[in-house]
Amino acid sequence: RHDGLLRHLVVREARTTGEVMVNLVVARDDFATELTEAVPTVASVLVSVNTRRGDTAIAESTRVLAGKPTITERIGDIEIELSPESFVQTNTIGAARLYDIAAERAGLTGDERVLDLYCGTGLIGLWVRDQAREVVGVESVPEAVADAARLRDRLDANAVRFVTGLAEDELPKWTVSGEQFDVAFVDPPRMGVHPKALTALVELAPRRIVYVSCNPRSLARDVATLCDAGYVPGSIQPVDMFPQTAHVECVTVLNRA
Repeated sequence: RHDGLLRHLVVREARTTGEVMVNLVVARDDFATELTEAVPTVASVLVSVNTRRGDTAIAESTRVLAGKPTITERIGDIEIELSPESFVQTNTIGAARLYDIAAERAGLTGDERVLDLYCGTGLIGLWVRDQAREVVGVESVPEAVADAARLRDRLDANAVRFVTGLAEDELPKWTVSGEQFDVAFVDPPRMGVHPKALTALVELAPRRIVYVSCNPRSLARDVATLCDAGYVPGSIQPVDMFPQTAHVECVTVLNRA
């Protein structure tokens, strides 16, 4: 009926540090401040306002009620600060294995210019920060890019930079300006790569594409498009990121013929 207060309760736990973030998505910005007294042990309590009628946990504004605006998590040897808007794999132990596999399949020698498409908080690109000449990440969520930039600075990863924008907007510009990449990591949302972005990626013609997918259907569709454009599938490695569910991540390597 859209006449209540609480729309969503989003709880995020950093498994390696034990910190917990509680984000309340509410319909009005007059939430009682006594919540801060009820959860003194939680590292971060936020309230997000969503006045729209759609069923989504993405809010129009967020403010901190108690504690910090972020929580600290560790993936492999990288310590990251998570904001409520940032996408990070929920299985952080599995994520380290996933990124190791993606990096290994990329076959980097240190001389490559690397594209990290749909980079989120920049973890794949930063994972290979010492294995490439330059890494350029593209992400549409400004908060995720801000997290990625802070992490890059903390790691002194000077060869890594991030661009805020939609993949379907940024990549066509680069085909015109003559940008070149040797290897591309692609880690899109479940819907897969936007058709305009995929067309532009083919025009950019990296010699190798490492495609990380959480949706076999969109993966198959995009791989078919890349094959039609002259790419040849190499290996496909499933990674069980969500044990005891039907979901699986796949790392697929495609080489330009």
